[in-house]
Amino acid sequence: MKLEVISVPDIVKSVISDLAAEARKKKIEIVFNSVSSESGSSKTGKTVGSQWLFTLMVYNLLRMAIEGSFAGKDPIKVELENHDAYWQLSVIDQGKGISPLDIETINTPFNFGKFPEIRKISGIDLIKYVIFLHKGTLSVQSVQGKGSSFIIKFPYY
Repeated sequence: MKLEVISVPDIVKSVISDLAAEARKKKIEIVFNSVSSESGSSKTGKTVGSQWLFTLMVYNLLRMAIEGSFAGKDPIKVELENHDAYWQLSVIDQGKGISPLDIETINTPFNFGKFPEIRKISGIDLIKYVIFLHKGTLSVQSVQGKGSSFIIKFPYY
């Protein structure tokens, strides 16, 4: 994995731009907001990681939100927050939601082992793998018929 200094806000904005047409087809708006906590205001949103993997992670996360959202309803909210020791990316939709059984599966740590099997992986598996590689955390909350909230935290390096 090639590690480099990457700009998380630039990646998020780029992915939103790439998926804007798909969202418009469903009459869904994507609202992006980037904020800094008072003590984290000096942070730039840059971290060390794989730009390619981060882009794939954000793309899959946002694509799932678009697919799970109802046409013409509330916008998908994408929020990036800078804190003292980490940055947080939240993707919140008011869509179909996720079943409690699937939430349990998503929230179960994935055992990648020393050499993960080569297999077809789902979007959520890819997201979890990127988070694992970059020492982050994932929190998912959802209510069927009301929507989902994915919150990812990564440390600064």
